[in-house]
Amino acid sequence: MRRYLEKRLANRQGAFFALFATLSAFLLYSCMYAFRKPYTAAEFIGYPELLGFSYKETLVLAQICGYAISKFLGIRIISSQNKSRRARSVIGLISLSWVALLAFALLPPEAAFIAMIGNGMALGMIWGIVFSYLEGRRNTELLGLGLCASFVLSGGVVKDIGVWLMDKGISEMWMPFTTGALFFIPMIVLALALDFLPEPDASDIQQRSFRPAMTSSDRRGFLHRYRAGVWSLVLVYMLLSSYRTFRDDFMADIWADLRLPADIPAFSRTEIPVAVGVLLILAPTVLLKSNRSALQTNLLAILVGVLTCGAATLAFRAGMISDYVWMLSLGIGSYLAYIPYNAILFDRLIAYVRKPANAGFLIYLADAFGYAASVVLVAFNGQIPELNYALTLERVSLALGILGSIGLLFAARYFLLRSNLQSKN
Repeated sequence: MRRYLEKRLANRQGAFFALFATLSAFLLYSCMYAFRKPYTAAEFIGYPELLGFSYKETLVLAQICGYAISKFLGIRIISSQNKSRRARSVIGLISLSWVALLAFALLPPEAAFIAMIGNGMALGMIWGIVFSYLEGRRNTELLGLGLCASFVLSGGVVKDIGVWLMDKGISEMWMPFTTGALFFIPMIVLALALDFLPEPDASDIQQRSFRPAMTSSDRRGFLHRYRAGVWSLVLVYMLLSSYRTFRDDFMADIWADLRLPADIPAFSRTEIPVAVGVLLILAPTVLLKSNRSALQTNLLAILVGVLTCGAATLAFRAGMISDYVWMLSLGIGSYLAYIPYNAILFDRLIAYVRKPANAGFLIYLADAFGYAASVVLVAFNGQIPELNYALTLERVSLALGILGSIGLLFAARYFLLRSNLQSKN
């Protein structure tokens, strides 16, 4: 089997390579979501408040804090990772996150939130490891979009699985661990499968630039040279990431603010159309060979995404669209902006400026501050009694539409109108 796969995967531009890499990455990251998101399907009504927050808000804050810590550590670890240990790292980290879910089920509710910090810390590295298999290739857009479909689609699916398990009698505290158990063996198989992918070849490097492990000097040098453009993109991502995290983690609560329980749709009913719609919109970027054109297109997609969130919210407030159309539009807008940040934008940016670096460094730099902003947003919402989840989502949507578009226009001007930033492309 090993020899067969190595032979078939040797053609990095072939259909078999693209299908194998896309499915392996998509399914592996989907398995990871089974260890991260199921608990958000529960409302935890009747559980104790902690430090002025509802029990669910405490759990979300704990996991996001763990995720943020992991992302800050990942700026160094992911950008300088040893590629020979990636599969073992994925299996080990997800296993640790599962142990944390077991601790969550066994500990008393007043202490169980501590386990969610560990869960978040373990899982925060997975994206960077998985994406490192895909970056710097001529078909990275195709592979990356397939990977990104996992976090658009899988969040809704694993929440529905969590609801199904609770309907079968599994308690809210044991449901996350039980959901993870369903995906543990597939996760191991998929991590080992992804490790069969060969590294980018000479043609990949020529078109997309070399992606070395970065030293601390490399990271400082890159940030010093492109600091204004990079930090403007990071600031936009802070708004976008906190917004997307809030919508995703509190979707059950947002729907509860909008509708009666009997009228709340299945989570996958909004997320599946979002996944299909966003992937169809972004798919043509695969055809762009010019790194400048691709960078421009990705910045435009992000701009359209944040403006969609703002415009849909104005329409919802005016009574022009229903709550379902609003939530669907917010999903499309936020993921239209979020997916390029996580899979395409930074890969093309590095290829455009031709500076030795890797996308993992920039993704984790943005993610670290993005999850830190998520902590602030969740904490702020929890401390203002007159705010409900739907109202907070409205206000953040409007802020994202206005401030996000300003930051993106500045970044586009910085990178695309300054000819000294890049070599001939």
